[in-house]
Amino acid sequence: MLPPPGDFDVADWLEGEMIERDPPGAEPASLKVADVRLGNAFYPNMKFRLARLPNDPGFVFSVDSHDAVLQVPPGSPDAAMLDELKARNATLSDAILKAWDEAGLPTERNYLRRKLQQARERKAAEDESGG
Repeated sequence: MLPPPGDFDVADWLEGEMIERDPPGAEPASLKVADVRLGNAFYPNMKFRLARLPNDPGFVFSVDSHDAVLQVPPGSPDAAMLDELKARNATLSDAILKAWDEAGLPTERNYLRRKLQQARERKAAEDESGG
């Protein structure tokens, strides 16, 4: 993975036209979510998402394929095509997340795993202390 150019300014990039901001029009410091629609060879709506963590100034990376909401009636002639699209998106998303994990990038998936592990450890400590 190549680093961004030395003159790359994240704040400028986050204020650019390609970024879908939540809340809309928010300055980078007050963004909750920043999405970039990158698409892929099979589906134009896949997005790279930066989401701010609760009580944390940083962002985590995630992939949003926006295909979970897509449904067709049972028995539809489009069902097989939609299933294939979702499978391809899942394969691509998994590969992206794996590469990010290997690069040590902060991902939503790792954040959630860490939170679950912390909750398990707290529960085990409470159980051990009789609380």
